[in-house]
Amino acid sequence: MAAPPANQPGNSWLIVQPGDRREPEPLPAALPDEAEIPEALHVPKLPHVVHAEPVDPRCTGSVTPGEINVLEVEPGATTATVSWYHPGDPSVVRYRITSISQKLVVGRQAELEWQEAEPGEGCHTLTATVKNLQRDTPYVFSVDVVRTATWQNTTHAVTSARSGPVFTR
Repeated sequence: MAAPPANQPGNSWLIVQPGDRREPEPLPAALPDEAEIPEALHVPKLPHVVHAEPVDPRCTGSVTPGEINVLEVEPGATTATVSWYHPGDPSVVRYRITSISQKLVVGRQAELEWQEAEPGEGCHTLTATVKNLQRDTPYVFSVDVVRTATWQNTTHAVTSARSGPVFTR
């Protein structure tokens, strides 16, 4: 059967094979045992990742490794002071801090501006002042920790603390 010319409507649907409605198969109650999974479907184990553990025993329990911790923020009119805890981890090279406006904007969004803070020695609270914020605007503040990577000669960054929405005055 030849296709109709492009400028003319086509024919009705052609049924290739009639069928009937089938009920979906029920999902298994539990995942299969690892021994039952074919070798080709096994996901390789990831290398062990070392999380920031407090070096000083007085720092124990100050941060939760592998989780995004709560960031404290003291807002001003066009600035905000953010505070977070440094657990004394010597693999931390620096921290990066940014503010993300929660004001709805149509079109192109503003680029994120980052500032950096050095971790210093031992465990302690760090603070940074974020400037050039808009008045009466909600922001979410985020701190990324930059660490030396143990498996490469490089660094990697992950978010370590974040605030909820905070309004400038």
